[in-house]
Amino acid sequence: MKTFLWPPKVLVVDDQEIFRKTGTIACSDFTQPKNIREAEQGEEALQIAQTFQPDVILLDVMMPKMDGSEVLRRLKSDPSTEDIAVVMFTAQGNQEITNNLLGNGAHDYASKLIDPDELVLRLRNAILLKQTQEAHQKQLNQQKIEGEIAAAIQQGLLPTQDLTDHLTQKGWRMAWFARAAEVVSGDIIFARLVQSDTVLSVLLADVQHHGIPSGMLTMFLPGASVSCPSIGLEPGNLLSHISNQLTQCFPAELSRSVSNEIVPQGLTAIHAMIHLDNGRSSIGTAGHHPALLISSEGEIRELTSSGAFLQIGKKHEPDEFRAWRGDLTAGEKLFLYSDGLDEHRNRELPRGERLFCEGHFQNSIRKHAQLPAQEFLDAVVQDWISFSPHPPNDDCSIFVLERKERS
Repeated sequence: MKTFLWPPKVLVVDDQEIFRKTGTIACSDFTQPKNIREAEQGEEALQIAQTFQPDVILLDVMMPKMDGSEVLRRLKSDPSTEDIAVVMFTAQGNQEITNNLLGNGAHDYASKLIDPDELVLRLRNAILLKQTQEAHQKQLNQQKIEGEIAAAIQQGLLPTQDLTDHLTQKGWRMAWFARAAEVVSGDIIFARLVQSDTVLSVLLADVQHHGIPSGMLTMFLPGASVSCPSIGLEPGNLLSHISNQLTQCFPAELSRSVSNEIVPQGLTAIHAMIHLDNGRSSIGTAGHHPALLISSEGEIRELTSSGAFLQIGKKHEPDEFRAWRGDLTAGEKLFLYSDGLDEHRNRELPRGERLFCEGHFQNSIRKHAQLPAQEFLDAVVQDWISFSPHPPNDDCSIFVLERKERS
């Protein structure tokens, strides 16, 4: 027989003492006398229920002043007592009355002529169900709190206002957008200054799957980035370093120990290095979308680079990542993004137009290209959100860096 999660508390409500004692004796079979309370009237029962918070109430149907149906209704309409299990105690065998009680929130019912052992079992079952539901809800609440904390930690890793201010002083505009499909994102944008604050390093990564397992892996990436011994203007160094860190810190057996639908096996990434004084840049990718270079007139150019998906358990050397190298000139925008942007789907459109990347993405960029970085990004994101009547089902991250026109 299943045991209780904690010592159950019981309230027995009946206007007749003999039946209160019957209920009390039945309850003493599975809990201590200190955990049992009695009430003779409905109003008294409601007051005790609020302060005592029993696991179950054995409640008489026919009582003067306030009958059991009204007590049940008031219990279920009060947030402080609505989750208490209620077993109705009745001398009647009217099926219609019984159905009404069950329909209004009673967990079970028992005849006053019931066998004592059966009454004990009905009370036990009601208590076990209530305690299991309460424990499950506590677990869900705890998971929600932990998810919110993890999300707050992720937010702390995103680009800061201090970085924005520094770039503004250097003649650059920065804008970014990060949206999680769940509480915690499987995407990350990690931007920082290196080489005596003269070079901007931007890592945008998209971990396989999303949710808490993927989110935990994203939090590993900033530390791996900072620990890279040779950041330089060669993005392959960082991507190779991350692949080595993934291999050292995460055993390959992890991805085979549970469902691959939950545990990420790796990630795609794009790493950009931009010299703030002259715009000289290099960009490397690891199985990721290429960066886009957008002119103020709306011309879109893919910056070709290549590199393998960063898989847990597999190391990659720096020369396996071929970078794009060039200069960012005044008025141009560098656009980095995860696939949550272009794979947003609208199933109501004809085939060939259902994904945001199928023409809609490029049209949005061209339409807003003349706007400054933040306004440009806000406008593109609004087009992306409005594209489908259904909310996006994947994480989405975007980073925009614009070199301002010389005054």
